[in-house]
This record gives sequence, structure tokens and C-alpha cells, in this order.
Amino acid sequence: MKEHLSPVRITAIYVTFGVMWILFSDAALNVLVQDPGLAAKFQTLKGWLFIAVTGAIVYGLVDRMLAGIRRGIEERERAEEKLRDSEVRFRRMFGDAEISLWQEDMSEVKVALDDLRRKGIVDLRWHLKNNKHMAWELASKVKVPAVNPATLKMFGAASEKEFIYQIDKTFGPDAIEVFIEVLCAIWEGKKKFRSEASFRSLDDGRIIEAIMSFRIPERNEEFASIPVSMTDITERKAMESALRESEERFYLALDNIPDSVVIYDADLKMRFVNASVLRAAGLEREEMLGKGDEDIFQADICAKYLPVLTEARDSGEIRFVEAEIAIEPNKIRQLKITCIPVLGEYGSVREIVGITRDYTEQKAVESSLRHAQRMEAVGQLTGGLAHDLNNVLSIVSGNVEILGLKMSENRDIAGHVGAAMMGVRRAADLTRKLLDFSRREAVKTRQICVNEFVQGMSTLIAKSLTPAIALKMEVSEKAWNVDIDTGDFENAILNLSLNSRDAMMDGGVLVIETRNVAFTKDYPGLGLACPPGEYVMIAVSDTGIGMSPDEVEKAFEPFYTTKEIGRGTGLGLSMVYGFVKRSGGHIEIQSKPGAGTTVRMFLPRADGDEKTDPATEADLKNLPGGTEKILVVDDEIELLETAQLIFKQLGYEVIVAKNGREAMSILEADESIDLLFSDVIMPGGINGYRLAINAKKRRADLKVLLTSGFTRDLTDEFTGPDQEIASALKGNVLHKPYTFPELANAVRLVLTR
Repeated sequence: MKEHLSPVRITAIYVTFGVMWILFSDAALNVLVQDPGLAAKFQTLKGWLFIAVTGAIVYGLVDRMLAGIRRGIEERERAEEKLRDSEVRFRRMFGDAEISLWQEDMSEVKVALDDLRRKGIVDLRWHLKNNKHMAWELASKVKVPAVNPATLKMFGAASEKEFIYQIDKTFGPDAIEVFIEVLCAIWEGKKKFRSEASFRSLDDGRIIEAIMSFRIPERNEEFASIPVSMTDITERKAMESALRESEERFYLALDNIPDSVVIYDADLKMRFVNASVLRAAGLEREEMLGKGDEDIFQADICAKYLPVLTEARDSGEIRFVEAEIAIEPNKIRQLKITCIPVLGEYGSVREIVGITRDYTEQKAVESSLRHAQRMEAVGQLTGGLAHDLNNVLSIVSGNVEILGLKMSENRDIAGHVGAAMMGVRRAADLTRKLLDFSRREAVKTRQICVNEFVQGMSTLIAKSLTPAIALKMEVSEKAWNVDIDTGDFENAILNLSLNSRDAMMDGGVLVIETRNVAFTKDYPGLGLACPPGEYVMIAVSDTGIGMSPDEVEKAFEPFYTTKEIGRGTGLGLSMVYGFVKRSGGHIEIQSKPGAGTTVRMFLPRADGDEKTDPATEADLKNLPGGTEKILVVDDEIELLETAQLIFKQLGYEVIVAKNGREAMSILEADESIDLLFSDVIMPGGINGYRLAINAKKRRADLKVLLTSGFTRDLTDEFTGPDQEIASALKGNVLHKPYTFPELANAVRLVLTR
């Protein structure tokens, strides 16, 4: 009953009972009891009964009130105990947390914000941005009653008191901007605030990057205690910054390489394209990202590229392919395509890196190098053959000339001797052509003005052409001077002109052009044959039948000719090639069948760039002789005997040696020898230069004359003092095959120098 009757109900029952008792008890007694004495007793009993009922009601009310009080006390005690337990757990968690936790009191801030709202402020952000002092005033109202140990460690503070006292020193450069965002979040009624913020440590002032986060209270009274977490992300930000810098360096490197680089996702859509790709496509990077090759490039390029890309993605392996692609009409580019798959965490292909290298120029350079190496090999072969042939011709010419001297009175024999010498000279001319191709340096050079020299040849060139061929001279106004062998240059111009004539049997136009050019290392046609620098270009062009690519490839090889049998030796262009290479220049041919041919010679600009007069040769009508002692050294016995006969005929005393070692022994034993005359190329480890160097070291006054049919410069093989002696002897070389007068004058010139 107690559980169902509340004090209000008990009171209502009591009042009802009292009223009924008062109204009906006396009337009932008057009706039921006529005896006054008995009625008095009933009145007394009624009073006691009323008192009993009232007492029971009062007791029930008091008991219920006391039970309620007891329950209230018990509930409060349980609540207080729970609160104490919660505070203990919070304190423990607050103290043991590894992240920074602050307890902030922002009640005054909330009051100030409500006041601003009442004043009619609508856009708080705009208001605070334009009144920064107000934002700082609001910030000063924030109180921090407590922080956890992780905060002290994070900010380098010795104690909580020290941190709270110097909390303003922990503000980073963006502190007020972040605080304005906090205020706006509260203003806008958001439930949570989270933002990155910068702070400073108290111990060394380093910047601390952190994520600040807290729940925004719903009731004003809760603003008095707001737990704020600070997660230190300094290391993460540093790693992110390092990663960004690494990526920037990576992409910067990719943007500055000549290869085209595209990074695709697994769907073959472009995630990155470097500058080379942008230049090729003629688009901006934003126009290409997210698209496939088929959206950007022409169909024939995609047909060769996409299969390789798809195969690399599907197989997870690197794929290569070489392809020829027409970037422009009549412009074929040689491309090497490499597709490299990048695997993800579980082995699936995450990205594909496509690298395309245009090696058209490289292939041309490689072709040029192979051609140069082949020409070098052919040059060495022809040089060796010419050297051996010169030795034979020297023997023949020497003996024929001696025979001519002895039989000079017999006209029949003299005629035969003359014919023989004519044959020797023709053979010598052939070997000279071979040597012109094989030798690496010019024998006699002088500085000339190309324009004047070429224009001076115009009459000779015109006479060599047919009437149906027109000659045009297109010389630049101020062509630089060149330092060359003028005889070789003249032969080169004539050879090229005659080749052009033979290519224009039905007539045409021959154009000789001169022009100054400056090559850079990026000059596409230069290859490895010629270093960058300043050159004079001499071009000989015709409108003749032209040549095929195979014919152009072989044009400079000795004995190769496109003319019919009997119309050429095949040495003309070889001589031109040899002349240009000896001069330190470069030569190239451009020709197509039916479209004519252009041969361009690039000769280095002369040092000093001044004209010099032609050198003169002495008049050698009378053969000079002498009585000096000459040591002749040659591994060819016949040449030894021929030289011995010539020198004896001239009056000299002659000693012969078959090799360098024998010659050194003779020189050591006989100090009366006046002249050493030696072949340059000899077996046995001591060539002519080494013999001369060793001899000059023993006797500085010894005269030396060298002879060779092989013109390769051997002086570079020496160093130091030996190289100085060898260089000084370069002017004392008589080239085979030599004639009787040439040998006589050369010996006399050296002896009297």
C-alpha cells in the first residue's frame, strides 16, 4: 500500500474521512444512542478513534518522507562515488595519455561571443579578420587550468606551472588564424573542431606541428572545462615535406631529360607527363592528365605504343620495342620504347612508366662512326699497299735513272729509259692518290682566302665542263681564311666538278658555294667526325642523276665508282675525303636519285685568319753533290742498293744498315758520319724516328733526313724531350717515291742547314 499511496493521496483520504466523521458521527449517535451517558462514552471513543486514525496517517506520511530522504542520500552518495571513480579514471587517463591534453576554460570567451551576437554581429570571421586586436582580446580570456605530462614533454617544459605561466610563448606564427577558426566554429554551433596548428617549444624554440581537436560543448556551463587534444605531427610533416621535395626533384629531373616520360595508372590513363611529351603533343599538362594515348596521339603512334604498354601491365614485366614513326610527312623518327610496370603492395600493377627515346640522331652518329671506322681501315690498308708499292717504285726509278745517266749517249736506250720513267711517274701518281686518301696530315699548308681561291679556279672549272652545263659561283662576302694544302684543295674542287659534269650528261647547273658556319655540339649532321667550332663550308652542287643511299654510303671508298668501266679510277672522292680529314674538317654528301648531288666540305677557320703568299720552291736544275759520309738505313735491300748508287753518283761516301739496331751500332762506332738517311717504317722495334732520336741524343750535331711512303704522323707516340726531337724532325721527311733530283736536293738542304 505504501508503494502505491503517495503523501498527496493519503492527505486527501484523511481530509475526506475527517469531514465525513464530523458531519455524520454526531447525527448517527443521536439516532442510534438515546442515553446521554452512553452517548458521552461514544463521543470519547470517537475522539480516540480520530486520534488513532490521524496518528496512523501522520506516521505513514513521516515514514514515507524519511524513506525518500534516505533514498536521496543513498543515491547522492552513489553518484558522488561514481563521480570520484570517474575523476580518478579521467585523472589517470589524463596523466597517462601519450598525446598532449589541455583542460581549457573558455566560459568567458562564450560570454563574449554571446555579447557580440546581441550587438548584431553576423559575420564573425569577417569581423575578426578586420579587427585582429579583438581576436587577441578574446584569446586572452582563455584559461588553461591543467595540462598532462605528455604536454610538458612535447613542449619541453619542466613543470605544469612553468608551461601555463609561459603558454603565450608556445604560440606559433599562425596561432591567431587558428584561434579565429575556433571562435567561428563555436559561433556557427558546430559540434567539433579539428585543425592543424603550429606551436613553439619552450626549451629550444623549434616549430611543433600538431593537430588540435576538441568537442564543442552544447551548454554554456560546459565551456568552463573543455578537454583539448594536441597530436604531434612534426615528424609526419617533415616526412611529407621531404617526400614532396623528393617528388619535386624527381619530376624536375624527368622534365629536364630529353626522353619522353609518361606515368600511367592501371587503366592506362596518364598521371604524369614530362616536358618532352608536352612539346611533342603541343598541349598543356592539364590537357593530358587523366586521358589515354588514344585521346592525344595519332592512330599509327598508338598502334605501336599501346600493345607494348598493355603487355607490360598484364605481364608485370618490363617490355621493350623499337619502332619507326612518321612524326611529320617524310620525317621518320627512330624510337626506343620502354614500359616499366610498378608493382603495388600485393603484387598487382599499380603504375606503368613509359619511356620513349628518340635515337634518330644517335643512329645517324653510330652510322657515321661505323663509316669513319671503315674508312680508317680502308685507309690503313691502302696506305700500307701504297707504302710497299712506293718502295718498289723507288727501286725501279733509281735504277732506271742510273741506267739513263750511264747510257745517256745511246738514244734508243735513252728513249726506253724515258718511257720507263714515265710509267714510274704514272704509278707514283697513283700511289700518291692512295696516300692522299690514307694520310692524316697535310704536307704543305698555307693560309688562303677561300673566296679568292675558288673564284680564281672558275675559268679552269668552266673549261672542264660541257657547253650544256652552266656554272654559278655563290661565294659569301667575307668567307674566313683556311689553313690547307692548296694543291689538294684545288684537286678536290676539280674532282667534285668533274664528277658533277659526268652526272649531267644532258646538261644542267653546277653551283659552287662558300659560306661561314659555326657548329655546336648539337649539330645534327656532324656526328663524331668533326668537333664543334668555326668552319668555312664549300659546297659543290649539281642537278644531275643523283645517287642512291647505298651509293652515298660507299662513295668515299677507294676504287668505288658509279661510272661505267674505263671512265674513272674510283679514287677521286677518296682523295677529296682524305684531303678534308687531313685538314681537320668534315665532309658530307646529300643526294637522291634524279634530284642531283651536293657535296659539302667544312674546313676549319684558320688561326689568325690572315692571307699569306704562296711558298716558292728552289730551282733544282743542277743536282748538288758532296763528299760527306752518309749512313743509309732501310729494311728493303733494293732501296739500300739504289740509294747507295745515287749517293755515290753524287760523290758522297755511303754506309748502309738494314735495321735500326745495326744502324745504332754503326753510329756508336763511327762518329765521322755526317748524315743519317733512314726509312721511317721499319721492323724490329726501332723505327726511323726512334733511331733518329737516339742518335741525336748521342750526337746533337748529327744531320737527319727521314723518308717514308706512309704518311701517318708517328711523333705523337713520344713524350717529353723525345717528342721535341721528333717534332723538329717532321720537316725533314722525304716522301716516297722520290726522284733523283728530289733526293739530291733534300740531302744537300739538310747538310747545309
